Amino acid sequence: MTTSAARWRIVVELQVFGFTGSPDLITKILTVPPTKTWRVGDPVPPSILRRKENCWIREAGAAPAAPLEEHLAALADLITSIAQNFTRLPKDAGVEVFCDVYDYVGEVTMLLPRRFIEAIASIHASLRVDYCDLREHG
Repeated sequence: MTTSAARWRIVVELQVFGFTGSPDLITKILTVPPTKTWRVGDPVPPSILRRKENCWIREAGAAPAAPLEEHLAALADLITSIAQNFTRLPKDAGVEVFCDVYDYVGEVTMLLPRRFIEAIASIHASLRVDYCDLREHG
């Protein structure tokens, strides 16, 4: 199968949120750099809204047009490599994994491999999956 940005866009990421203190502390604990972070009060572009909690985010690392399986495998590998560090997170930190799929042609198969689910369970994270069927019907 040929993939391109026009066929789908997938984002799979690990989020640590709701903690007091700096996102730099999360980086130090987890030992991997974030893809992005924000702090309470930071602006939410392009609006006038402000962030209500601190957040540390690490994307899986696969290209947005890569198949879902590559995203899930990359994040499972990352989580597995640092799983022992999650026990040292601040008690007020929440941990979630997000899987957002924007499917423009109806070709993405929503299959979450056991290895991916086991990695998420090992760090006691919640999982949110959003699938958007964006095919033009008519």
